[in-house]
Amino acid sequence: MDSTTIAALDWGWQGKGLTFKLTDKTKYVIEHQAVPGDVIFRVGKTGEEEDIPAHKSIISMGSAPFYAMFYGPAADKSEDCIRIPDLDAAAFNNLIRFLYTECTDRVTWENVMGTLACAKKYGVPALMTACRYFAQENISPYNACYFLVQARGLDENDLIVIALAIIDRQTREVFAAESFTDIDHDLLCEIISRDTLTINELDLYHAVHRWAVEECKLHGEVTADRKREVLGRGIGLVRFPLLTTTEIADGPAQDGILTIIEENNLYRHFLASQKPPLPYTMAPRLPRPHLLTVKLNLWRGINKPNETDEDTLGRIVIVFRTDIAPHACRVIQDICSKSRDTIRVHWGPAPSVNELEFDGNYESVRPHPAIPIENFVLKHAYAGIVSLESTSSTGDGKVDPTRWWICKGPEPEKDGRNMVVGKVTEGLEILDVAQAWISRPDDDGVSIWIESIVVVDDEEEDTEDEEDVPDERSDH
Repeated sequence: MDSTTIAALDWGWQGKGLTFKLTDKTKYVIEHQAVPGDVIFRVGKTGEEEDIPAHKSIISMGSAPFYAMFYGPAADKSEDCIRIPDLDAAAFNNLIRFLYTECTDRVTWENVMGTLACAKKYGVPALMTACRYFAQENISPYNACYFLVQARGLDENDLIVIALAIIDRQTREVFAAESFTDIDHDLLCEIISRDTLTINELDLYHAVHRWAVEECKLHGEVTADRKREVLGRGIGLVRFPLLTTTEIADGPAQDGILTIIEENNLYRHFLASQKPPLPYTMAPRLPRPHLLTVKLNLWRGINKPNETDEDTLGRIVIVFRTDIAPHACRVIQDICSKSRDTIRVHWGPAPSVNELEFDGNYESVRPHPAIPIENFVLKHAYAGIVSLESTSSTGDGKVDPTRWWICKGPEPEKDGRNMVVGKVTEGLEILDVAQAWISRPDDDGVSIWIESIVVVDDEEEDTEDEEDVPDERSDH
């Protein structure tokens, strides 16, 4: 046959626009059931099962446990329907889909931890990493309690730290979420016993009372005695001595949470010279530090910025996670606000790495000492993640606080080496503009510089004027 005849033949779905990549073909197979499967997984609790078809050879290529199940010495080759009652069907579907397509497009915050459980059970490290990255990006005040419970069940310590940081830093939003009343009694007690919550005690009491009311509704009538019963030891974890007498009279006393004796003891604590012993913690809560916001104003020109020769390119806003890496963030704040160190910002994977520079003192460049790595809790999970560069390719336990890396996408090769300290919240697209200038073929000597650095108190971020006033680092 000549080429014209061959081209006119119908080669089926196998020959219609597909590339030679195996995942393109297996993706078509799973999405269109183009080739009949040879095994069915019946997934879910009894009465809620879902049948998920698959091909033994395809899923065995990406999972050693599946390979052992179908082709190992103990494999039961006659078994075509496998019952899996301990996993969620949607999560297991995500696992199978990933083995065919390497895609996680159907992962949601509701099923990501179930998907992670599937990936751990069937030994798929790439999907484990993808799930951890997705969870890191999607933990919020609305779902932080859910993630905390799920992460503990899977021994995911880094996600536990992130969830607790959200609960500590955005306590009001966590308590206001509808999902807060769904947590169990043990988790309620754990949360309200924390010293680092960012909330006043009256608002905390109202949240605890709301939880008690909803818990009573699940089991019958809402009464004062029933509320006290469901709260149990949780009552003693509210720091009532931090309330005023008026707040106690208008709140716990009216709600029936406190007994007459407990009320009287509190009033005597406030008013009497001989104060009775109280079973409550009296120390105020000490919230975690506010997040650190740093704004980098970019400039392009032949020479470094000066008063008469400037061309503003844009602004990048970085929020540093003082709740995860407090020491590193304090050092960064000091560098940006007071000292005269040279800061270099890199982005893009090797070998096409780009660099921006801010030289606090053009006359004298002095290196800042390396600082110890606090943790590797946050990962290089998505575009905009900011990390500090390790001072050694082999890892010596230290990072350089003046060398910042900004991810242009997931960069797992940096996990365990660079320490993630924050993320870009505004102006990530400016890096593409800067890269276009840096990589122009007609090099006329124009470079991109960081013109000024502005440090913003996160507590005042919502009320600050649109126009920024640069700090002393802008005075060249």
